Amino acid sequence: MNRHFSLALSFAFALGAAGFGALPLRAISGNEEVELPSSLGVLYGTVDRADLGQYRELYAPAAALAAVKEGKPLPIGAELTMITYSIERDAVGQPIVDAEGRFVKSALIAYLVMRKRGDDAAGNAAPDAGTAWQFEFFGADRRVDRRAKAGDCAACHQKRRDTDFVFTDDLMRSFARNPAR
Repeated sequence: MNRHFSLALSFAFALGAAGFGALPLRAISGNEEVELPSSLGVLYGTVDRADLGQYRELYAPAAALAAVKEGKPLPIGAELTMITYSIERDAVGQPIVDAEGRFVKSALIAYLVMRKRGDDAAGNAAPDAGTAWQFEFFGADRRVDRRAKAGDCAACHQKRRDTDFVFTDDLMRSFARNPAR
């Protein structure tokens, strides 16, 4: 995963945590608009990225989690949002962890939104992540990050064709089955 992708993901998650007092921000990704959702949905998981020194929060709409619980694919239009944070470090630069051994989040970095486009007009399954999903980055300030390269996201997510191009499908399924955990 390259640095721009990681930063963008971080920015994507940060936006949700900050709340959504302002109107949704919009960005162009390909030929369609991608908005920063006014509601992130449900927090279904968190991920510590030691390789990037990041803490990430993962959000999905309730309808998407319901589909996953029923063993159905994510619905067209589903918007998955990741908010990325930097992490607290000790005096020698080692990550600080909480009582459960998880990173302690620090400053909001970014939000990443991926919206499912769906199959092609003929009803054929989308051939790649860039066709199946739209990706957009938003900074901690909730503005579109024009430096981010959404094509890098699609290229990386291509590795997860078997899981609808989603890396955290296991977390989503686990949460959908037992949201009280």
